[in-house]
Amino acid sequence: MKRIHLLLAVLALPATVVAQGQVIFANTSTTLFMTADRSGANQQLMSGVNAFRIGLYIAPPGTSDPSLFTLTGVATNSSVVPGRFSHPESPYTIAGNNGTPIAFQIRAWVAASGATYESARYRGWSAIGSVTPAVGGAPAPNLFGSGPGQLATGIVIFVPEPSTWALVALGILIIFYCRKKARGKSEVIS
Repeated sequence: MKRIHLLLAVLALPATVVAQGQVIFANTSTTLFMTADRSGANQQLMSGVNAFRIGLYIAPPGTSDPSLFTLTGVATNSSVVPGRFSHPESPYTIAGNNGTPIAFQIRAWVAASGATYESARYRGWSAIGSVTPAVGGAPAPNLFGSGPGQLATGIVIFVPEPSTWALVALGILIIFYCRKKARGKSEVIS
């Protein structure tokens, strides 16, 4: 019997040596993501499948300067539930973390406005939270919730006002109409 226990312990050793820290990288029904114009008005639930990117940025515990955080994972709002997102690999594994506490920040942006958070025109960010990723089969902690270090609110992503989009569309229509009309006159003169 002792040999079986010893054999199981030896077989489990590689799994514990390479254990990586895991967290639940998904928001909850009480931490929905919203969009709003620059004034903060016209708030609506984030919607449009894959229209947004959500990045998990981490830093050593106690870090308060957002510029010191590093992107470790990106999710999209592929959920059919407006305002929600979830990383497809849940729980999410933070490479190189062996259960060491981290500070984290969630940053979100409109995918069509930039490939990265830094290059995006329309974006939002969370407060800074802290959590200890789980290792060795322990339950992974959620980044969102009401517990210590968790984010208790969602993010507001600032997007252009709908009237701005309407003006852009109207401008494009006018350009096409004028070009078509000008092309028609040039054919009549010839």
